Amino acid sequence: MSKLSNDTRINQINIPGTHDSGICKIPYESFASTQNFSIMGQLHLGIRFLDIRLQTNKAGEISISHASYGAINPVTNKKYYLSDIVSECVAFLRENPSETIIMYLREEDIHYHKDVKIINNALFKDYIYYNNTIPSLKEARSNIVLLQAHKYNRRVNSKGLNEFDSFGIPIWMGKMGDCTAYNEYARKSTSTYKIESCYPTIWNNFRAQDASAIANEEDKWNLVRDVLTNNVPSRDANYIVQPEKLTNAFYNDTSKLTLNWMNISLLTDFKFPDGLVELPIRVIASLFGSSIEKKADYINNKLIEYTEEEKSEIFNQWLIMDFPSSDVIRSVYQSNFNTNELKPFLNILNIYTDTQYYILGIFNLGLGISKRDKKTEDQMVCLQRKSVTDKQGNQTDLVKTDYKCVNNSKNKWYVNSNGSYYNIISAYDGKCLGYSENGLHMEKCKSDNKYEQFSIEDGIICPRNRVTNCLNSSFNFHPTILEPSEYQSLSCSSRFVKSGYKCCHNQNAKVEKVDEIGNWAKENGEWCGIGYDRCTFELAGYHCCS
Repeated sequence: MSKLSNDTRINQINIPGTHDSGICKIPYESFASTQNFSIMGQLHLGIRFLDIRLQTNKAGEISISHASYGAINPVTNKKYYLSDIVSECVAFLRENPSETIIMYLREEDIHYHKDVKIINNALFKDYIYYNNTIPSLKEARSNIVLLQAHKYNRRVNSKGLNEFDSFGIPIWMGKMGDCTAYNEYARKSTSTYKIESCYPTIWNNFRAQDASAIANEEDKWNLVRDVLTNNVPSRDANYIVQPEKLTNAFYNDTSKLTLNWMNISLLTDFKFPDGLVELPIRVIASLFGSSIEKKADYINNKLIEYTEEEKSEIFNQWLIMDFPSSDVIRSVYQSNFNTNELKPFLNILNIYTDTQYYILGIFNLGLGISKRDKKTEDQMVCLQRKSVTDKQGNQTDLVKTDYKCVNNSKNKWYVNSNGSYYNIISAYDGKCLGYSENGLHMEKCKSDNKYEQFSIEDGIICPRNRVTNCLNSSFNFHPTILEPSEYQSLSCSSRFVKSGYKCCHNQNAKVEKVDEIGNWAKENGEWCGIGYDRCTFELAGYHCCS
């Protein structure tokens, strides 16, 4: 924000935010997580809007929750308290005084002490903007700007008497829980379904699209996009469609602000047959292959395409996401400028040099150095590393181009420019991809090693030392969802570790079971995770092909 004028009001800045910002760790219920990082981690990545949901207990302690699930502080492994989050915000602002943090507070699960005084001077000290009007950036710098969905208070009597005053910018997000679908059928429906429930709500100078009950990612992106492009009407709390001029004002009036929520439901409107005991949602999710992370990745990358490939403008919008990548965060910030000055950018490839990517291709195009004559059904696969362990325990590191892409740091890569060529660097251990007569391999990076240099043009990757042996596919670079550094050197998906398990030492172990997390094996009687897609026909009594 240091590049922005002090006179700019914060509603005039396109700002990236996170939905359910404190929900990066929940005991036993990882399906409900919406973020991978603590609040401090999100702030360092560029997030400046925090959605903080509060719960209390009989002792009046104020902590973070998602519905009835209490959040865990990823640093202390204890309950995530509001005081923890404030401390992280204040520490960040002390280090970065040109920044501001917008904190949206709302009650999520408050059963006890409803009159508890949630915020006071002692907690926030000099790092809060107490007024109830939108501040300029000069007023907001080094401060937490509060938005409040409920009436919160602060102590104002210097003598410590029990006197309180309301504070924070009041805002109403509207009730959009009836919006469960946003598609052509829903728009033309003559049934009881009201498409008006999906229209963003207007309240004073704020407009909000918070249709969190939509479970289809295409539907949700279409709604987000229509809000970006002024292609959807607005309504009030009574579902009354507002005049077109009121909606148009949110695309040309600098006093207005739109909050465009990009989060999505895991499942919606699931009906259980009579007499059937309701199953945990994580079981239902596994049956249908549903994942908040996967859906968020789709929506976030659609926003990247919108801002960078279509060169479309965004006017006064805060975009609030689950599991954001660094690419989508920077694409929102970049929309405030007319140049690429914020990007460590490779213009030809349209990618960042400090972002991790999946390098994706289509299976039936014949991926790999060797040619394939037989075509198979389309399947997205990616460049990835595979560790094979022999009977003596010796590991061999292979590079594969025809394996299904899974969440694993061995599948993630950086791309750096090296003169007229590029180095492709593993996010797992910083080694470089190389090519020799034996094919692709990994080795320690050396800037002058031509065996580690590749040309990349129109998605075609060719080794510098053997330009006739290009990888036989057109690849694209898909930004990965960001994860904390402790997950960077895992040989399996972080989802295994988050669930309390380890990665298998022998990544070539026999697959014993498969679920929504991935492939499982057993070592020393303990379940462990396998980090790449494997043949699972052995589970049905068949042998896997050699």
